[in-house]
Amino acid sequence: MRRSSLVLVLLLILPTLGWAASDREFHWKGHVDPEKTVTIKALNGSVEVTGTDGSEVEVTAEKGGPHSDQMQVQVIPSGDGLLICETYRYEGDSSDTCGEGSHGHSHGQTPHVNYEVKIPRNLRLHASSVNGSVTAERIGRRADVSSVNGAVRVSTSEWAKASTVNGSVTASFGKADWDHLKLSSVNGSIRLTLPADTNTEVRFRSVNGDLESDFPVTILGRMSKHSMEGKIGNGGRDLELSTVNGSVELHKGTM
Repeated sequence: MRRSSLVLVLLLILPTLGWAASDREFHWKGHVDPEKTVTIKALNGSVEVTGTDGSEVEVTAEKGGPHSDQMQVQVIPSGDGLLICETYRYEGDSSDTCGEGSHGHSHGQTPHVNYEVKIPRNLRLHASSVNGSVTAERIGRRADVSSVNGAVRVSTSEWAKASTVNGSVTASFGKADWDHLKLSSVNGSIRLTLPADTNTEVRFRSVNGDLESDFPVTILGRMSKHSMEGKIGNGGRDLELSTVNGSVELHKGTM
């Protein structure tokens, strides 16, 4: 009877502590203080983050690919907030996104992990992937989202940094109170939605693309099809939009 009671208690506790439900799935739920930062670092796989009105961070990670049993998903609390990351070791092959000196070596063996994370809207976000898309929707605070090989998409009640090398950038902001902000891609377009009362100075650069804007832009210097420096509203803040192979669209939002 005592052993049965102990098993029942463990079954109730383990999901809260974040143990994997299977070899390929990982679940974690926990509290993070308001205004802290949730950081997600992925190597191979997508990151999907959704802002919620709840009070807890919820993490679901699904592993796949060869030797995925050698990959460990980690959730590490700190004074700054929460770090969600992964480590992998297999016969001399390694990847590690958890440390400052994070690195990866694949040799065709590295598995992937896809993250689905829910965060309270009173938390900041820093989410990145090397090989995978990054999506952050309905975030309540500032964010920094990036990828190397994948599209980036973010919507927030405040504003966000967003960048990728191979992919598009789609962003929607509720505020425009940054000092300096850059959105960039190398091989992809940029589509940015800003509040209708935005005041900012815009610097646009593209090699193979042009600029379309719903906002009236006062030209401040030289202008060509692929570059422009101008002012929206009263200016004052610095917004840099840069891509090599892609166009830039500026739209008025309703947030």
